[in-house]
Amino acid sequence: IPFESQRWVNISPKWLNEAPVWIKSAIVLSSMATVFSVVFLIVIVGLSANHVFSNPGSSQAASGFTGPVEESSKKETDRDFGALGDTFSSRPSISPFELSTFMPSLNPSSEWPTPQNVLSNLPSHHQSNGLSLNLTSISSGEPSTVPSPKPTISPSLIPSLILTTHPTYNPSNYVSEVPTTSPTSLPSEFPVYQPTRVPTSQIESPSSFPTSFPISFPTSFPSYHPTPPTVTTFFVTAKVPEEEKMAEFKQELSTMHDHEADFFVHLGDFNQDKTCNETSYATFSELLRNTSEIPVFVVPGDNEWNDCPEPRKAWRYWERWFFDFDKHWSPHNLAVSRQNNKEENFSFLYKRVLFIGVRIVGGAMVTDADHWETVMNSNIRWLRTQLQLYEGQFEMMIVFGHNNRSENQNRIFFVALGDLVDEIQITSLYFHESSDTFQVTKRNFGAPDLYMVRVQAGRLPFVKVTIDLRQETPFTFENTNNTFSP
Repeated sequence: IPFESQRWVNISPKWLNEAPVWIKSAIVLSSMATVFSVVFLIVIVGLSANHVFSNPGSSQAASGFTGPVEESSKKETDRDFGALGDTFSSRPSISPFELSTFMPSLNPSSEWPTPQNVLSNLPSHHQSNGLSLNLTSISSGEPSTVPSPKPTISPSLIPSLILTTHPTYNPSNYVSEVPTTSPTSLPSEFPVYQPTRVPTSQIESPSSFPTSFPISFPTSFPSYHPTPPTVTTFFVTAKVPEEEKMAEFKQELSTMHDHEADFFVHLGDFNQDKTCNETSYATFSELLRNTSEIPVFVVPGDNEWNDCPEPRKAWRYWERWFFDFDKHWSPHNLAVSRQNNKEENFSFLYKRVLFIGVRIVGGAMVTDADHWETVMNSNIRWLRTQLQLYEGQFEMMIVFGHNNRSENQNRIFFVALGDLVDEIQITSLYFHESSDTFQVTKRNFGAPDLYMVRVQAGRLPFVKVTIDLRQETPFTFENTNNTFSP
């Protein structure tokens, strides 16, 4: 026996060396069959695993996933899993139904997904049912129809094609090309430089003062209503003329509207009856109501109150015939307010001018000095309250009263008036009745901007006053017996 054969004989069992040839052949064939069976079993197991991962339905059944499923076609089971370069397209490499990452990426992708950059950011293996799966051996499937349970921390550099259902809390850095369907209810922080293209259809009440940002050119569409004028015109008088001039007095009342006057003020002392009979109050009230076409305001005079034989009864007559007197011409453009428990005191803001009426009379004192001081303090409170109420909304103030005698019991009021005008530093006029001729004086009671306007009692025609805030001297007077120069 050669050396190699002898070596084989020495390491083989003795029974095998002495066995017939057919036994030896059977042993060799059995060994080959066993090896072939093992190889065949391995191939079958590999094909089964391939079918599980290429069919979403089967993978769900194995893992217990209950989300929406898209059936895979039979062609997907026959794809070549090793040829990733041929199977990848612009769609994602894998579907979240087949595989999902449990950790989102910290930085977004800067380009469209490719087989290389998708697989490089995903875990190399995924454990499913005890099987180890290499991601590089899985081809692209259909993209998912539901969002990832864990979004990325940083936003994508390339916007999605589908709009989000929930808006972000921070504004976009770029203005959208399509306007929003639900505009905000709050005004813009910065006004626009151009007017709106379409005017509003609902006209609200105009503002009482101009805008802080006027436009420098006209609008393309005119407003529905003209801009309110800035000029105010009114007539003022005191007392009544002699009997032979009452026809002219009535003529003045009936023609004030022709001068585009806004209202008329009577400064008191219309009563010429020393007994203060109620007929005198009723007659004058009916004359004003039946003749004038514009609102009338009547300031009490001492002839209608404290100079009467029975001041309390005389005052009841005045309240009965002149209380809320301007309402006889309602509706009108004047928003009139009156003081509680002292309705003879009135005020209204009109075209940025504040008008105030107070009961300031001369003559005899009705009661003691303490009571009269209480009345004056009430007038001062009314004046101060109106200045606070309309603060910043007026450029001029006009006060109407009957008396201006600062040396008597009314001095406390005029000192307070001067202090208030000096405080607000706004041009102010105080109209009062006098038997002397018309006169205007400046710098009264320590206030450089306070003008005292003296209206001659019973003089015709009525004094016409024009207020134009656009002028350097905003007030002018007509129908006076002397001129005024500021």
